Amino acid sequence: MKDETAVKSNSQIESEPKAIELTNMNAEREEGKEERDFSSDDSIADPNYHIENNDLSSDSDETVEENEEENISRKSNQNITRKRKMQPELWKSNVAKRLRNAGKEYVGKNNKVIRERRLGLGCTEKCKLKCNTKFDDETRRHIFDAYYKLPDLQSKRTFVAFNMSSIVLSYQYKKGTRRNNNAFYFKDKDGVKILVCKSFFMSTLDLSGRFIRTVTEKSRSDVSGIIVEDLQGKHGNHSRVDDNIKDSLRNFIKAIPTIESHYCRADM
Repeated sequence: MKDETAVKSNSQIESEPKAIELTNMNAEREEGKEERDFSSDDSIADPNYHIENNDLSSDSDETVEENEEENISRKSNQNITRKRKMQPELWKSNVAKRLRNAGKEYVGKNNKVIRERRLGLGCTEKCKLKCNTKFDDETRRHIFDAYYKLPDLQSKRTFVAFNMSSIVLSYQYKKGTRRNNNAFYFKDKDGVKILVCKSFFMSTLDLSGRFIRTVTEKSRSDVSGIIVEDLQGKHGNHSRVDDNIKDSLRNFIKAIPTIESHYCRADM
């Protein structure tokens, strides 16, 4: 029995250092695993290693978002423009109309430059009425300036109509002639109407034969002799969209869901 107990004690003594060695080996293995998990790329000495920090990343994201919002607000402020007011007096057609009424040079609808109106030479020496002897250049200039100071075309036509009258001939040599027999007058310094020839009248005011014919036709259309107002562009037969179609379009637009705008002028 003593021998068996001695053998057991010896075996226990021998097994204790082996167990210690096994525990040391296991500890070394675990350390090796930790070293493998923490590689050289993760070491502090590695310059490429970056420590992940959730707080820093969240702060950077917030700053980026703030910068983007600032850029968007700046762009929106730059794109905001006030609606220009309508200025009909600066429209090309209205500018051309004012220049035409004043006898100045202007550009027509076909981009054609129309020369300014000038005081003509009057009639020739062969004129039977001797118009050049009745009115000097100063009086003719005064008539010319007064005519082109009239505000619009209607008043100019009225001026010509009141200084022109039709003549009824006692005998007509040609039948079916289209020639209009009219007498033209100018007032002198005393306000007396003096008969002048057609060429003198037209050259003093720098008018064309077409203008005279238009005034004659318009004055004949009314019994009183007053020039009928030109209704060009003033008719009431304009094409209009039916009110039912407009209402359906308004209802369709209102049915679209609305969202809040990303900027408001009141907040600026």
